[in-house]
Amino acid sequence: ASLQSAFAKAILSRHAADPKDLDTMYAVLNYQQPGEKLAARSDAVIAILTDLGDFWRGLGVALAILPKWLRDWGYGLIARNRYRIFGKYDQCLLPQERYRHKFLDM
Repeated sequence: ASLQSAFAKAILSRHAADPKDLDTMYAVLNYQQPGEKLAARSDAVIAILTDLGDFWRGLGVALAILPKWLRDWGYGLIARNRYRIFGKYDQCLLPQERYRHKFLDM
């Protein structure tokens, strides 16, 4: 979900995160379950990687071994250089129809 959406603002507020802080990504774990958790920065990346498949799960587990300060530093480095690394698009890419159920607010 877009961090500027009302949907995201409600989740961020529920977890005492500042909805105006738009400099990171979040992953909502166990959405609407008793153990719902909000993961930010490198913790969000690890949560996503471990849910993608064998190779990516292994990468997520390997990253989780590193200290959080080092993971977050690496996250910041990639975030600052993301356009050089991944390119820049004129429009926001939407996921294919078969993956849209994985997104909370589209």
